[in-house]
Amino acid sequence: MNRSKDFRYQVAGITLETTGKSHSRGSGKPVGCALLLAAMFLAAQVAAGQIVTGTPPFACLTPSTFDVVNNANLNVHFAIPIFSRAGIGIPFSYVLTFDNSIWSPVISNGSWVWTPVPNWGWRGVTEAQGGYVSYQQGR
Repeated sequence: MNRSKDFRYQVAGITLETTGKSHSRGSGKPVGCALLLAAMFLAAQVAAGQIVTGTPPFACLTPSTFDVVNNANLNVHFAIPIFSRAGIGIPFSYVLTFDNSIWSPVISNGSWVWTPVPNWGWRGVTEAQGGYVSYQQGR
């Protein structure tokens, strides 16, 4: 008994199709699976393991009175309010934050090495635009 077997796979914008007659049950499926597997390996990209810091959306978090722990990667995040001022139209606040996930893998001289993030996890966060003020005294 001859049955026509048609398989169509679409992965990362690549469409793979296998068509033809098969004489035994499932003989076209291994070819389609092999093509799908090959397309997945070709479309895959190398990604370095970056730990998400802060409080990402839809994360499973354990809050306490001072800090928040991300249960997925055990990152401890806390924020210390330094200064806050309500303004007319332009409020200003400055918060010092810390994340304990400070090590990240970096390629150095052809090998992976663990390198700390800048400022060892401390970060100053402000809602105002960054800028500077200069003053020059005239003669």
